[in-house]
Amino acid sequence: MNFFTKTLLGLAACLFTLSTLHSANITIVESQSIHPLHKMDIQWQDIATNLGHNATVVPQSFLTDLNNLNNTDILVVSSGLIDIPAASQQVIIDFVAAGGNLYLQAEYLLDLPGNQTFSGLVNTLGGEFSWEGETSGNLDPMMISGELANNLNPVSSISYYWYGTHGVGSDNIKPFLQFDNKNWGFIYCPIEITAGKVITTSDQDWIRTLDNPALMENILSYLANYNAVDAAPAVTISMTTSSPCEDALTYTFVAEVENSPLSPYNLQWLINGQIVPNATASTFITDAIAEGDVVECRLQMDAECAAFETLSNPILIATVEPLEAPLLSIIADATDICENQEVQFTTDLSTGDALNFSFQWLLNGNSINGANNATFTTSGLNNNDIISCQLNYDNDCDNGLEMVSNNITINVLPTLTPAVTITADQTQICEGDMVTFTANGTDLGTNPVYQWQIDGQNVGDNAPFFTTNTLSAGQNINCNITIEQNLCTTTNEAFSNPLSIEVMPVFQPSINLAASATEICQGESITFTATGDFGSNPTFVWQVDGQTIGNNSNTFTTTTLTNGQQVSCTLNVNNTCATQNSVTTPAIDITVLDGMTPTLLVQASHTQFCYGEEVTFLASGSGHGTSPSYEWFIDGEPQGESLPIFTTSYLHNGQQVSCEVISSSACAMGNATASNIIEVEVTEIEVEVLELAYEHCGNSDGFIEIEAFGGQAPYTYEWMNGTTDSFIDGLAQGKVSVTVTDATGCTGLGQIEMNNLEAPEVSAIETVDAACAGDRGYAAIFLLDSVTTYNYEWTNAEGTVLSQAHQVDHLPVGTYQVVVSNQYGCSTTQEVIIEQTSDLNVTLNADTEINLGESLELDALVNTNEAVTYNWIANQDISCVDCANPTVTPTQSTVYQVEVTNELGCTAIADITVKVGKQRDLFIPNAFTPNNDGNNDTFTVFAGDNVRSIKSMRIFDRWGAELFSQINFQPNQETEGWNGNYRGRVMDTGVYVYAIEVEYIDGSVELHKGDVSLLGK
Repeated sequence: MNFFTKTLLGLAACLFTLSTLHSANITIVESQSIHPLHKMDIQWQDIATNLGHNATVVPQSFLTDLNNLNNTDILVVSSGLIDIPAASQQVIIDFVAAGGNLYLQAEYLLDLPGNQTFSGLVNTLGGEFSWEGETSGNLDPMMISGELANNLNPVSSISYYWYGTHGVGSDNIKPFLQFDNKNWGFIYCPIEITAGKVITTSDQDWIRTLDNPALMENILSYLANYNAVDAAPAVTISMTTSSPCEDALTYTFVAEVENSPLSPYNLQWLINGQIVPNATASTFITDAIAEGDVVECRLQMDAECAAFETLSNPILIATVEPLEAPLLSIIADATDICENQEVQFTTDLSTGDALNFSFQWLLNGNSINGANNATFTTSGLNNNDIISCQLNYDNDCDNGLEMVSNNITINVLPTLTPAVTITADQTQICEGDMVTFTANGTDLGTNPVYQWQIDGQNVGDNAPFFTTNTLSAGQNINCNITIEQNLCTTTNEAFSNPLSIEVMPVFQPSINLAASATEICQGESITFTATGDFGSNPTFVWQVDGQTIGNNSNTFTTTTLTNGQQVSCTLNVNNTCATQNSVTTPAIDITVLDGMTPTLLVQASHTQFCYGEEVTFLASGSGHGTSPSYEWFIDGEPQGESLPIFTTSYLHNGQQVSCEVISSSACAMGNATASNIIEVEVTEIEVEVLELAYEHCGNSDGFIEIEAFGGQAPYTYEWMNGTTDSFIDGLAQGKVSVTVTDATGCTGLGQIEMNNLEAPEVSAIETVDAACAGDRGYAAIFLLDSVTTYNYEWTNAEGTVLSQAHQVDHLPVGTYQVVVSNQYGCSTTQEVIIEQTSDLNVTLNADTEINLGESLELDALVNTNEAVTYNWIANQDISCVDCANPTVTPTQSTVYQVEVTNELGCTAIADITVKVGKQRDLFIPNAFTPNNDGNNDTFTVFAGDNVRSIKSMRIFDRWGAELFSQINFQPNQETEGWNGNYRGRVMDTGVYVYAIEVEYIDGSVELHKGDVSLLGK
C-alpha cells in the first residue's frame, strides 16, 4: 500500500533560546552624578569585569541616541534617581524591543524615574504592572527565589535592603524578591520574540554597600545567557508504514523540530485533536488508525516567565493508491558550447513511490566515475558527445529498479578572436568640415555591435561607419565592438586603434577702423588705425574717396585731407580656413574747418533802475562753437556764471558789467574774446541814525531818529509799527526796521538793533565753607561789567545787613542773600549757602561674607596724614577698638562701625557688614576597614575650624543594639573613633547605624544620622 498526506494547517509562535555567553558587552549608565558616594555604577562594573565581561560606565547623555547602544548586549541603568526624560525612556524601550537585555534600577518612591521607566516599558512591550506601595527602613531579610537564586551562585536573601517599593504584574512578570508577602524585584519577559529580558529591583543601597555581590553576579549571568531569536521552534511530521506492499495496519510517524531551542521542550502526539497517552517521543508507531484520521504533534516548553506551544502540520490518512513510477529528465545550461566550456546538467525528478534512489551520469552511454549527484558539471566535452542519467531506486514492493533519462547532445563551436581597425576619408580638415570614419574587423560574428567614441564619450549609431562635422583639435576617435554572447570568442569586445584628425579652426577675418579725430582744422594731422582679427601675413589697402593711398600697415597718417573726404581700409588675408579673403571697413567722413575769430556782444534788459531791482544781461555773437565757456564780470571781478545769460539784483550805481567767451571751436583764433562794457545807473536810498537810546531794565523806553539821503526828495517813512515820521519812540529790545521811499518810487530799508540795558550780570560767586564748626565762612560776588559802579547789600536769613561791599567774611554755616543794583535801578539777587565741611574722610572694606570660624582683618583708611584717633563699635569678637586694622571673628552676621577724629575735632564715620555663612565643614565616612593596616582603621568624624567639638557618637547594629559610645571629643582624632570592636572582638562585615551630635562654634548643636559599612576584617 501507499499513503499520501495533505497539509491542513500551519502555526508559528515565538520563544527565547538560552545559550551560554562567554563574554558580553555591558554598558552601565553612571550613578555618581546624583551623589558622589552613589557608586553603584562602579560596583556593577567591578562585578561584570570579574565575570569576564566587557563593562563600560557612560554618562546619562548616552541614552539620547539608540545608535550609542549598537554594540551593547546588556544595559545597566545603575541609579533609580537619575533623570530619564521621555526621549531616553524611548531609547531604553527600543533597545529592549530590539533584543537587548536590561537591568533597570528602581527606588523607594513610586514616582522616581527608575520606577516610572519600568512601568512604561511594560505597558509598551506587552503586559501589565503597577507599583503599589512604599516601605521605609531595612527590609531584612529580603528573600530571593527563582532562577536568580541559583543560576550561578546559591543565594537566598539580602540582609541590607534599605527602603523600597513593591508592586504586582501580569503572568509575564515574575517576582524574585519577597518580603512581608510583597514583591520588591521582578523579571519581565516582553511578549514579542525579538525583545530582551528586563530585571529590576526597587532599592539600590544593597548594591551601593555591596551587600550581596553573588546576587549581582546571578543577575548579569542570567541576562548574559539570554538572547532573543528571530524565529520560534516549529515541528514537522512525516509518515511511513511498516510494510506498504502487504495489507498491514502499522504506521510510523516521525517528528522533526526546526529552530530547536536549547531549553527543554515536550512533544505530544494527537489523533483527531485528542492526546495519545504516553506518545511523547519524536517517533510515534501505531496500528490504531483508520482512513480519514488526522495525526498531529504538539511542542510545548516553559520559559522563565512565559509558556510556548505550537502544533505540527496535520497528516490526513487517505485512500490507498497504486505505486507510482518515478519520472526522470535532465536539462543542460548550454548545448552549443565553446572548447573547454563548463556545462552543468541538472535532473528533474518526480519520485513517485521511489525509495532509496541514486543517480549515475552517463557519457556516450558509459558511466562517469563519481558522477552520482542530482547535478553534474564538466568542462571536457567534445563535439557530438551525448550525456544522459540513470536512476537506480527501490519502491515499497521491489528493489534494484532503474531507468534512464533523455539524451542531450553537445555541439562544440570553434574559438574566434575579434579585431577591428578604423580609417578616415581625410586626416586634415577645417573646423565644421564633414569627415567619415570606417571600421573594418575580423572574427566579428554575424551581429556585432559598434560603439563609436570621441575622447571616450559615446557617439554615433550601431554602424561600421561614423560621420561627423563637430570635431575639434586634439580629439581622438575610436570604435569598440561588442560580440554576441553565444560566439566562442576569446573576448566579447574588440577595441580599435585611436585616430586623431588635425582640425584647424575656422578663421573669421574682421577689421574695424578708428580715427584720432573726425573734425579737424585745415592742415592738421589725423591718424587712422585698423584693429580686428587679421590672421597671419595680412595686407592692408587704404583708400581716400575710393582711391588707393598709403602703405601696407594697420595705421595711416595724413595732413592733406579736405572737408567731406572719406577714408576706408581693405584687409586681405591668406588662410585655408578663412571664411572670406577680403574685408573692407565702412568709410569715415572727415570735416575740415577753416580758421575764424569769435565775436561777442552784451545787451541789458535795462540800464537805469532802483537798487534791488532785477536786471538781465545776454551775450551773443559768432564763432563760439558747440560748447563755449562764458565768464561774467562786475567792475572786472568774475561772478562765476558760465551761461550766456546773467541775472542779478545787487548792482550799485556806476558799476560796469562785461563778459568773455572761450570758443569750443577747434579752429577759433585766439583764447578768449571780450565783450562790450555796460555801465548801469542805480538809484540807492540810504538811512542814517541821528540819535538812538536803548531800552532800560525792560521798560520799553527806547527811541530812534533817522535821516534819508540818495534818490530824489521828498521822502516818506514807514516803520514796522506803522509810524510814518523820521522819529519813533516807546521801543523795546529787538530789531527795528523802517522803509524809506523817494519821489521816484525807489525804496531803501533801514534796520537798527534795539538793546536792553539789563540788570547786573553775575560772572562768578566765590565761597569758602566753614570748617568743622565756627564762623570761618567767606563769600564774594563778581560781575561781567567791572567798570560800572554797583551797589551791594548782603543779608542773612533774618534779614540783617552784613555788608555793602562785593564780599563778606566771618560767616557761620547758613544761607545768605546778596542784591546788586546799577545806576538805572536794575538789580539782581543771588543766594549763597555756607556749609560745614570736614576735610576728614574714612573708608572701610566692602561688605563681605565669611564662613563660620573664619577671621577677617578690617582696614580703616583716612584721607589725611594728620594724627587721628579710632573708636570701633562692635558686640562681636574684635582684636582692638582703638586701632586702624583690627581682626574680627564673628559667629553671626555683624555690623562693625568706626569713628575717626582729628585734632580740630572733625569726625568721620564708616561701617561694614560681615555676614557669617553657616556652611558646615563636616565629613563622616561611609565605610572603614579595621584590619590594622594603618589605613582607615577607625570610624570617626572629620571637620574644619567651624566645629567646636563632637558632643557624642553612638554606633548601633541593624537590630538597634548599641555597640559603641563616645562623648565630648575633638574631630579629626582617629584614636577617639570606633575601631569596629564590640566586647573585645571585631564585628562582622556589614552596615551599621550611627547617631552623632556635633557642636559648632556658634553654639548650635546638630544631630547627624546615617549608616557606615564595615568592610574586610
